Amino acid sequence: MHVTRAELWPYVRTTVEGGYHYEPIGPDHMFTDFPPAVGDMLSLPDDPRAFRVIDRHWEHARIGSSRWRADGDEQRTLLKLVLEEAKGIFVEEAPTDDA
Repeated sequence: MHVTRAELWPYVRTTVEGGYHYEPIGPDHMFTDFPPAVGDMLSLPDDPRAFRVIDRHWEHARIGSSRWRADGDEQRTLLKLVLEEAKGIFVEEAPTDDA
């Protein structure tokens, strides 16, 4: 058994009174061979904002699920991502003399 691709399910976490709110974001079916790690920054298709991965949860296919092939080989695994909006990688850049 091997995982061929990861399906990403991203959620944006925002602070609300009494805790957090988690909002699903992004396209319905996002797949990658290189899933982001905690601390990584990413942008999603059709969304200009930058996000930082603050947590993730791997959910492997179960026998009989839609992600399990008839020959018993796991097709893909689901990766739920918790994201927070970030400023991007070029923050607080100081002006240069070239300007």
